[in-house]
Amino acid sequence: MSQFKFMSYERQGDGLCLRFKNLRPSELEIQDSFQEIKKIIADEKANKVALSLGPNMECMYSVFLGKIISLQRQLNELGGKLAVCHVSPQVKSIFAACKLDDRFCFTEDFPTALEALNK
Repeated sequence: MSQFKFMSYERQGDGLCLRFKNLRPSELEIQDSFQEIKKIIADEKANKVALSLGPNMECMYSVFLGKIISLQRQLNELGGKLAVCHVSPQVKSIFAACKLDDRFCFTEDFPTALEALNK
């Protein structure tokens, strides 16, 4: 596994569990984080991704929401899926306020996310 500056990941079966190293990234760091996510997906040849937003992720800029929608679209085009886990009630309320809460599969943790990805 390569070392990445903004993301850590673990391969579990045919899925990837991704975690942000910094839970308070700047808008520029969000851009770089999603570039790393794309590289990890390509390197690992994976299309099932569980993305952790916790605990207490504090980066709900519009650029983040746009990037996560783009990631979901990319995975769908590859025949894959995205599950979002470790989401605090505060962060989930931001998704709801943006009318995005029904667009994503939210789960409690990585095992639950991987289970949902394999359905």
